[in-house]
Amino acid sequence: MSSAWISQIGVLLLGFVTLPILLNHLGTELYAILAIITSLSGWMAMCDFGLSFSLQNYVSEKKAHGHSYDSYIQSVAIISLVLFVIFTIILILIASCIGHVVLGKFYFLNSNQIYWLILIAGILAMLSTFTNNSLRIIHAEGYGWVGASFGIPFAVATLIGYLVLSRFSLGDYTLHWFIVATALPQILVKLIFWVRVLGRTSFNGPWSSLVHAGQDLVKRGLGFAFASLAGMLTLQIDYFALAHFASHDVRGIAIYNLLNKFLGLLLVFYSTLLFSLWPVCSERLAKGDWNGVADMMHRYIGMGMLLIVIGSAGFWLFQDLIFTILHIREAIHIPNGLIFLFMGYLMIRVWTDTFTTLLQSNNHLGIFYYIVPLQAAISICGMILMVPKFGVPGVLYAMILSFLLTVTWALPLKYYRLAKQLSRSRAP
Repeated sequence: MSSAWISQIGVLLLGFVTLPILLNHLGTELYAILAIITSLSGWMAMCDFGLSFSLQNYVSEKKAHGHSYDSYIQSVAIISLVLFVIFTIILILIASCIGHVVLGKFYFLNSNQIYWLILIAGILAMLSTFTNNSLRIIHAEGYGWVGASFGIPFAVATLIGYLVLSRFSLGDYTLHWFIVATALPQILVKLIFWVRVLGRTSFNGPWSSLVHAGQDLVKRGLGFAFASLAGMLTLQIDYFALAHFASHDVRGIAIYNLLNKFLGLLLVFYSTLLFSLWPVCSERLAKGDWNGVADMMHRYIGMGMLLIVIGSAGFWLFQDLIFTILHIREAIHIPNGLIFLFMGYLMIRVWTDTFTTLLQSNNHLGIFYYIVPLQAAISICGMILMVPKFGVPGVLYAMILSFLLTVTWALPLKYYRLAKQLSRSRAP
């Protein structure tokens, strides 16, 4: 786990170096478009229908009981390849339509630029998603430090790519090349790991075992996919709302992204911790240790809250100094109210993300089927009403409201009810 933290700190420091390169070379307008494209890439990552989460849980469960899970790995490889080919063909056909909906209001982009932005970002996002299976397996097998240790090399490769690109005049396709430099190094390394993981598996037949494993993966994966989709409708429509209702405020979109870059890293740290604990939770919950897991996670919630408060206060005090040290040429100041509003949002995320991990790591997905769509509806309606009126803060108002009215209380309630039921069933 310490390697994950070291890696994240290294990535953070390197991020401070790459950020001014992006801002100074791309400018505020293209930087805002990069933020929107990055958000769109998160939607493209839905193309695996939750298979990576399903695979990780099956590997953890099979490992806990000493059973082979080779057929599950092989099935995921076959399904992923088929899905990648299908979705690539679909993306080629509809990239123009997607681009018109998402980026059509930005006058400084022509239709050809938009088409290739959507196509390149989408293909890279899908490749990244499917090659993530290798990291999921590594974490489930208890070697999460291996995957975590690649954070710094990934960031270094991206930095080198940015430095090389910044020396050239790339014209209308500057942003396209920066997107490639961001994603390609990670994809190549994860692909190498994926090939190595597949190479160590053995097929002992019959073919029906692969079919059965595939059916198990898809059945469970669709549950994760549904929950993820509803979550995306809550958390990944912020840039779409800004693109439609605040496209005139390109600088505001860039500032919102910078806030995500700096304070969002605090949540990335905590998410890395949760990601490392996922297989631990899966194994312990499979053995019925619900109360022990809850005690462990309460400690981590406290740590996460403290991290958010200290990090946000530090950024509030020293943001001008930070931007000066980073040699960002444009004068940027993030309003204090926006900083503390984002801090409150992150604290809510620490709480809810923890209980999401607890429930999903043991495949208790039922509650997500109805509570998260409700949350998404509240978030979408809130943004439609608040972003035109409040601008960038309206995004945070809508998301905070959607959390407080739904998952903030519903997920802990579900977990403790399950723990109580288990305790009663095991009572003598």
